[in-house]
Amino acid sequence: VIIKPKISILEWALENFCVRGKPISFREYSYMPEMLLDNHYDNVILKSVQVGASEMAIITALYFCVEFGATCIFYFPNEAAVRDFAQQRVDGSINNSPALYKLVYGDMDKKTYYRKSKRIDKVSLKKIGKGHLYLRGTSTELSVASVASDVILLDEYDQMNQEYISKAENRMTNSDIKRIDRFSTPVYPDGPIEDEFKRSDMRLWHVRCEHCNEWQNLDYERHFVRRI
Repeated sequence: VIIKPKISILEWALENFCVRGKPISFREYSYMPEMLLDNHYDNVILKSVQVGASEMAIITALYFCVEFGATCIFYFPNEAAVRDFAQQRVDGSINNSPALYKLVYGDMDKKTYYRKSKRIDKVSLKKIGKGHLYLRGTSTELSVASVASDVILLDEYDQMNQEYISKAENRMTNSDIKRIDRFSTPVYPDGPIEDEFKRSDMRLWHVRCEHCNEWQNLDYERHFVRRI
């Protein structure tokens, strides 16, 4: 069963998501809108570093929390990555976006909110609208098998304990959503993320050459390395 949303992820992001206090712009990441509009619920992103994949994953998680009241789980290779990502990226996204901040904290500052609501500001759990966002490592079986979910996002998939990933996927059994996004910079050839990518429809981003007008998928060895 696929639940049809009232608004697309892209439309939601343009209305609600801010970067450094300003509405998000996709000028630097022109490939991102097409990916956000993709309606597949099993996605594989084989990427390089610093290409905006984390922002796209945060947008996806917040969108499903707000629009569906979903339980989303952001998985990382280990617990050490959880705190920094939660405080710098997730909290930062909420604090910088007035609409999201109001949705989480109302008209109160954070200290007043937690005092009056008697909730604990947990690094690994955020209540966003009617939904919940968990942030977990994958270094132990307990961390991936203890919470049922609707959406799971696997950050740096190649570095994860692959033995436990299937257990995380099994925790979506009773969900009507069942969305999984895997994204990673390849650590070695034919690793887990590349293997998953080869089982997908293998879409590649193409750019047009300013000189010959040919559309092509950029390849480091083919386009940037000068042979002597």
